[in-house]
Amino acid sequence: MSTSNSISADPIEIQKWRRRFFIQLGLLLVLLVGSGIAFVLAVSGDQEPPMTKEEVIEGGRLRGKALFWECEEFGPHLNYSKEEFLSVLKKERYEFPGIPAEYLEDYGGAMWDEYTRLKEERYSQFGD
Repeated sequence: MSTSNSISADPIEIQKWRRRFFIQLGLLLVLLVGSGIAFVLAVSGDQEPPMTKEEVIEGGRLRGKALFWECEEFGPHLNYSKEEFLSVLKKERYEFPGIPAEYLEDYGGAMWDEYTRLKEERYSQFGD
């Protein structure tokens, strides 16, 4: 009596394993493709449309008000000309990431105009 250690290659068993393999491979592919699509949609959904010129100017006015009140509260007022202020603003471009480059001067101009308007309004009563 001899014992055989060979594996029997039953065609029905091989077919079952092959079917399971391809089903699992298909499910993995569906999962990967679905994850890729979800990632692309998530990343592209975060992008906002670029700001309009009017939104940039309004943002500049609000930032000018904030700048005025920060100077009132914490320190001396700015002693720049408008041109110097815009020059500094362009050098510090990284602070304004949401503002399109072509509107940066409009933003800075609105910011400076609002700041100086509030400053003049506040200190005109003292009669410089």
